Amino acid sequence: HAVQTGEPAFDHVFGKPLFAFLEQNPRVGGHFNKLMARENEDRVAGIVAGYDFARFDSIVDVGGGVGTLMTGILRSHSYLRGIIFDVPDVVVQAARYLTDNGVADRCQVVAGDFFRDAIPAGSKLYLMSNIIHDWDDDRAKQILLNCRAAMGGDATLLLIEEIMPKHVTEAPVSVSSDLSMLLLTGGRERTAMEFEELLAMVGLRLATVIPFEPSRIYSGRKPNFAIIECKPQ
Repeated sequence: HAVQTGEPAFDHVFGKPLFAFLEQNPRVGGHFNKLMARENEDRVAGIVAGYDFARFDSIVDVGGGVGTLMTGILRSHSYLRGIIFDVPDVVVQAARYLTDNGVADRCQVVAGDFFRDAIPAGSKLYLMSNIIHDWDDDRAKQILLNCRAAMGGDATLLLIEEIMPKHVTEAPVSVSSDLSMLLLTGGRERTAMEFEELLAMVGLRLATVIPFEPSRIYSGRKPNFAIIECKPQ
């Protein structure tokens, strides 16, 4: 169905989009959030080692899930304070996770929808990890526009995403993830040039791409992950 129509196969099989299904089925949604937390754990060390967070005093993680990545960053930088912005049922889990990991005193949780609600403003650093690849260009632009509205002229946005390779054999795991996005959400993995074009549409510019390696290997192969640093135009 997905190959023939370009539409998500999940919607076709279950009669509703993936994230609506997860919201309406809390048990399955809980398993999904645990999976996302585990995948973030695989990336934390590479992200913390690959980027200079010492230049900032605060960070907003947009769509930050239960707080796995935020916790890793805060533990590595004792002076940093954070905000996790996500939907109501997820930030309840995030509050518990932050408390269990001893960083709740330095991190707020704010409930909201990054399509409709105002993202907390005033931070010098914003972060989205594996968010943009969930969506087609129109929906991705809406998320980025909302984030851009929260950012000051000197703020930075980091996108943690897989970069589509020029040739399939260079990163087959990332190509497989691209197919998964088609099947599940109608999203896609993007090349660096495609990210640059998408960002330009919302008043952002791609400043630099910093590759990093996750700690987990997938059948002997690694995905093509990178920290994409974005600045206001």
